[in-house]
Amino acid sequence: MQFDGTINLGHLLTLVGFAFGCVGVAMSLRTRLDSVEHELKKMSGVLIELGRQDERLNGIDRRLDDLTHGRGFILDLPSSTKPQG
Repeated sequence: MQFDGTINLGHLLTLVGFAFGCVGVAMSLRTRLDSVEHELKKMSGVLIELGRQDERLNGIDRRLDDLTHGRGFILDLPSSTKPQG
C-alpha cells in the first residue's frame, strides 16, 4: 500500500469549506446561547419579583389574621360613647 502525499485544489477547497462550516456552526451556537442566557436573566428577574410579591401577600395575610383575631389596632371607645352599665 502506498500513500499519495500530493495536495490538489479539491483538497484545499474541501478544507476551506469545512473550516467555514465549523466557524458558521460555532457562531450560530454562540448566538443561540446568548439568546438563551438573555431569556434566563429575564426569567430570574420574574421569579425574584414573584418571590417579593409572595412575601408581601404573606405579610398582608398575617396582619389580616391578627386583625380578625382582635390583635392590634384596637382603640378604646371615647367616654361619651361608652355604654352605661
